[in-house]
Amino acid sequence: MLHVLNTSGGRATIVEQAVKPDDAAPNRFDKIVVIDPHDGVAPFLCETSFDAEKFAASPPLQSLFFGAALQRCRTRFLPQLRHCHNALVFGDGDGRFLKDLFTDNPKIRADAIDSSVSMLDLLNARINRIGAANRLHTHHTDALHFIPQPPLDTASEPYDLVATHFFLDCLSTQQVQQLVTNLQPHLTPEALWVISEFRIPNNQIRLPAYLLVRGLYLAFRVMTGLRTTQLPLYTEALHNAGFRCIDDRSSLAGLLTSQLWQYLPADTSP
Repeated sequence: MLHVLNTSGGRATIVEQAVKPDDAAPNRFDKIVVIDPHDGVAPFLCETSFDAEKFAASPPLQSLFFGAALQRCRTRFLPQLRHCHNALVFGDGDGRFLKDLFTDNPKIRADAIDSSVSMLDLLNARINRIGAANRLHTHHTDALHFIPQPPLDTASEPYDLVATHFFLDCLSTQQVQQLVTNLQPHLTPEALWVISEFRIPNNQIRLPAYLLVRGLYLAFRVMTGLRTTQLPLYTEALHNAGFRCIDDRSSLAGLLTSQLWQYLPADTSP
């Protein structure tokens, strides 16, 4: 029996159950396929019995197709984030970025946003293992509907860091504009926004990169109903809102990009 455990931001986890739903081990399966557009370009299939939640916390597709390149993108600017105190993180999946952020910056707290309960459970478990649960507040909601509010046990404080790693590509350009507009009143002047994304570079791999990105969008439209069909023009949305890109690094011949943006609302330079 096939089950879709969750679909979030283009991510799907599909399992073939080896026991009846009312069996004593409802979370064990004889086949599991984890499909994530941000962790690879094809499903990973395992024929043995696994605990689905523990398996979903591992990065097999990332290692198989991109090695550690995606995580290097996520963590490339960690040294520049050590002065930040209050972070807003969208779509971090099972919490790989937040784990490294909390480890590198022991003073920072974060709000994590995800529309998948399963992913938030995995994220919480990962952060619990490093003893940083008291610095994390999770929100089960759609990113475009999230309204920043302080936890009951903390004072209201604007965010000085926003993180969207391999997340904006699940949104349209218009949705990115809406997200940026929603967040602007809740950011400190000079707040940082760190971004990791796929990119179609203007070099010799432009055509292969275009075909890869188009293939990813097509696959996940079929598998998860993802409506987005192309990379959004997020740089234009950020620039128009008063952000300036202060660092831009590429990898894999330009297929992956890591960017650090800063909110400078008084800056009206072109």
